[in-house]
Amino acid sequence: MHYRDAFIPRPFQANLIDRVLERVSAGEDRTVVLASPGSGKTLAYQSLATRMIREGLIDYIAVFAPRTALAEQCEVGWMTTDASGHVTGGLCELFDATKRLGKIRHRVNEVPLIPSNERNSGFVATYSALVTNEEIFTRWATRHQGRFLLIADEAQFCGDDDKEGGGTRAGELIKKLHEYALHTLLLTGTPYRADNQKLILADYEPHRDSGKERLVRHAEATYIDGIAESYLRTFEMKLTDARISKRTMSEPEAGRGDSLLEFNLSNDGSELRAALKDERTWKPLVDLVVKSVRDKQKFNQAYRGLISCMQQAEAKKVVKYLQENHPGLRVGLAVSAEAGAAGRALADFKVKPMDLLVTVRMAFIGYDCPEISVVGDVASVR
Repeated sequence: MHYRDAFIPRPFQANLIDRVLERVSAGEDRTVVLASPGSGKTLAYQSLATRMIREGLIDYIAVFAPRTALAEQCEVGWMTTDASGHVTGGLCELFDATKRLGKIRHRVNEVPLIPSNERNSGFVATYSALVTNEEIFTRWATRHQGRFLLIADEAQFCGDDDKEGGGTRAGELIKKLHEYALHTLLLTGTPYRADNQKLILADYEPHRDSGKERLVRHAEATYIDGIAESYLRTFEMKLTDARISKRTMSEPEAGRGDSLLEFNLSNDGSELRAALKDERTWKPLVDLVVKSVRDKQKFNQAYRGLISCMQQAEAKKVVKYLQENHPGLRVGLAVSAEAGAAGRALADFKVKPMDLLVTVRMAFIGYDCPEISVVGDVASVR
């Protein structure tokens, strides 16, 4: 049957879809994809699911992501409906409605995960929800063995020793669900996890140049690819060199003078976390971000900036500093101290007149806001 789709895939998206279908046909049970942010991974797997549904390969899609904001973005970005169930918008409209992937519901512990009368649809959940409600997800996978596509999105966070991400238990459970899936699509932005450990369900091969094993990937989209194909923007980076001096005061009776230790943070990052907590370090960096945003807004008032901090406490200090020292600056704060508050702040920042968003690493992973033209990184993760 011929379908009239408006979706025209990027080369990377077309390659991803072809590679998965080839590997499914060859009896392979997984596909590993390494892709930079903004490559269109989400729409690629939604298009893939539509293709597999049309070919009778699967009935459902099960998506897992590291953050609630990503899960919600997957749900509402693909399809929105009114009270009677009629489609009102979303990327699904790029595909012929005769037969396509249906609604993707964000689930935490709701039963059923997918209504029994809604074949050709799916759910999205966080790794944390998977860990907390293991039995619900495992029971569903057992019931639909061999008839669903499993998506491990941002897989570099799956298994990372991170309380919000569910810890290494999430990785073990994804491997368990993988045993029931027709095929598993592993999507990652980095070849290793944040703790430099290998990704789950992935293979590695020797690499002579780097001395480190290389991730075996079946499809890839680099930042250079995005620039060449005009779906990613070039950027300017300003690296700040920082030197720290530590003076140790000796006891007078010891008969020794004071000692002075100096080191360059650009060469030795062991003291980076402590240095970034010092207001003498982060305040000048924050001021630089504000100046850069103001410069960009001379060309386009819609441009705005983002500051990433280490933890909620640091983010709140930055907001207070901005309010006291840059009056009139429209500042948003997105941290998860209050349930749902971070998600609302991220959503508001996209549509309300704002200048700067202050957040932490967990809040902006996968965050899509094209108006952000300046990013200030005062987090210790490098």
